[in-house]
Amino acid sequence: MTIPCAVAFCLLRPLHLIAPIPYSAIVALLLSASLINTFVVASLPDVEGGWRLTVRTGVYTAVIAAVIYGIGWGPLLAVGFVFGAADAMRAGGSRAARAAIIFTVLWIGVGQIAIYVGSAPTLVRQPLVQGLGLLGALGAVMTIKVLQWFAAARESGEGRFRVLVQNASDVVAVVDAHRCFSWVSPSFERTLGWSVSDFESRPAADLLHPDDLQMLSIQTAGRGIPVRDVGLRREIRLRHADGSWRWFDATVTNHLDDPDVKGIVANLHDVTERRTLEQELRHQAFHDSLTGLANRALFADRLEHALSRHGRTAGTLAVLIVDLDDFKAVNDSLGHGVGDRLLDEAAQRLLSIVRSSDTVARLGGDEFALLLEDPTGDQVPAQVAARIVETFREPILLGGQALALSASVGVAFSVPEITSVDELIRDADVAMYAAKAEGKNRFVIFEPGMHVAIQKRLELKNGLQEAVTSGNQMELYYQPLVDLRTREVVGLEALLRWNHPRLGLVSPLEFLPLAEESGLIVPLGRWILNQAASQMARWQQSHVGDESLTMSVNVSGRQLDEPDFVEDVRLALADTGLDPASLVLEITESVLMRDTDTVVRRLHELKSLGVGLAIDDFGTGYSSLGYLKSFPVDILKVDRSFVSDISCKSRDASLAETVVRMGATLDLRTVAEGVELEAQADQLEALGCNVGQGFLFAKPLPASACEDFLRTCAATPVTEA
Repeated sequence: MTIPCAVAFCLLRPLHLIAPIPYSAIVALLLSASLINTFVVASLPDVEGGWRLTVRTGVYTAVIAAVIYGIGWGPLLAVGFVFGAADAMRAGGSRAARAAIIFTVLWIGVGQIAIYVGSAPTLVRQPLVQGLGLLGALGAVMTIKVLQWFAAARESGEGRFRVLVQNASDVVAVVDAHRCFSWVSPSFERTLGWSVSDFESRPAADLLHPDDLQMLSIQTAGRGIPVRDVGLRREIRLRHADGSWRWFDATVTNHLDDPDVKGIVANLHDVTERRTLEQELRHQAFHDSLTGLANRALFADRLEHALSRHGRTAGTLAVLIVDLDDFKAVNDSLGHGVGDRLLDEAAQRLLSIVRSSDTVARLGGDEFALLLEDPTGDQVPAQVAARIVETFREPILLGGQALALSASVGVAFSVPEITSVDELIRDADVAMYAAKAEGKNRFVIFEPGMHVAIQKRLELKNGLQEAVTSGNQMELYYQPLVDLRTREVVGLEALLRWNHPRLGLVSPLEFLPLAEESGLIVPLGRWILNQAASQMARWQQSHVGDESLTMSVNVSGRQLDEPDFVEDVRLALADTGLDPASLVLEITESVLMRDTDTVVRRLHELKSLGVGLAIDDFGTGYSSLGYLKSFPVDILKVDRSFVSDISCKSRDASLAETVVRMGATLDLRTVAEGVELEAQADQLEALGCNVGQGFLFAKPLPASACEDFLRTCAATPVTEA
């Protein structure tokens, strides 16, 4: 600016528009002013306060005073001081106004004195020039004050904005036309872990997730970057300094045309926690919280989509329903904590069997479901079901304890007749119940005729509750136990029968498993115990049969697990007056082996009452001589499967002989079940078996018929029924 001003002043001098000073003085004045101002600005850069700002303001206003008073216009160009004050306030804010006012008044006063004493030229006559000096000073001061007010207001707004930005949790970023960060707010570092300086001038793509970058590129290509006040709002992912991705609700607005911004402004609100919570809730809504498997809702959804894809073509997909056998007994005896760990282990075993593309779900309780799509090779559903059954036969180790486990599996295939997800699941469920009805620990493939059997099972299950509650549909039959040497009746076994109002006499093999599953076996077993004890007490009082006659009652595993079972036995004896020695409780070998320590403790409690204890179906479990020694039992009952072929030299005959000898070794009485032939009775007697039970001697009889039978036998030993 120095040269243009010098040229202008030189042109104005001949026109008498500036004071008649030498041209060299004009050039020297302007050059000196420029050099002094440049030196001061370089030595005292923009500062916000202190002596440096005061010196800079003083020098700058002094230069202005020298120029305007040197060319003769003096107070008429006092507005020049306003520009000096503006420069000072640009450097130091509104606080610089005070120094600017002081120096403005000072230099105007010095200039006016110089005019008055003739040291400075003037184009205005005396004394008018002095009045103009006063007005010039006053006008300059008022203008500077106005600038101060504006600057203070701006500083207040900027300060408020600065505080808000410094403490805001949201991130504000400005991206320039080259898609690089030109400014980021301090919360950038707090939220994303990056230093603010790390990302200024760096491409935004370095921070944006590739998928979101592609999505935004497509959207902006199709719609253009949003104009000012019309924001593009999307949820995007930004990379944290630790390498993780955080979710942000981003509002992007175009301010490229705004000279104060010159960029695209992105307001970013961290929604990572919300997205994580949504993901967790979504996972919980469709997954089992215990095992992490799909739940019923997700399984049904995937099955529906699978049926839609395959068009319900026969055999293109299969559903397997897996139910753990006797799981409730584990929960009742060992607690729900052990049960939960067992379920988790079961889930892991199922996952290890199927392909990653197959779906494994927990439908609830101890019931699981598998969806197999396009089964081929070793993934044929029947083979998968067989592997499941085989896998679950292996004991599960929990806390150093081996738990025996088995599973029943039902398999159903998609067929054109299937019209809904529920139908296919129902068919697999029906097959699973058929597997349980056949003895558990196996798989069954669904056949249409199974619905009839399941409907009957459902009818029995519903009717069983009423039968147990009322008690008038249940009846005890009694089968004699006969001394094989003397053929005298030495005891009776109470056997339950159900007279169903519509179906007639129902076999125990049909309804007792239902009673076990539903838990009704506990009240039902209590009823059997009381009825059998009461009947035996009446016969003893009436002198029916020998006084040493015993009554055997079967005890289920569910009953033995009941904390009050020992008390139930004690009350039954007390209420009926039956001699404890006349009562024998029969417990199957498999129940005894389930939790040895607990069972031994419970058996000792029962033995303390004075009752007899028998191991039923002996030889079908895994008892060893060591285990038998720990059980306070009196009787071993040889399972009927070993008796059927005992008359011929077979493996069963050898097993029967082993059981009898084991009983003799431990000083236990042995009772053989299922004796139907005289040859069998003779062979058992020859082996040393004490007692026989079976159709050879008598079928199970109702109470009245059994009483007649006992009276007859009192006079004549039993030979053949």
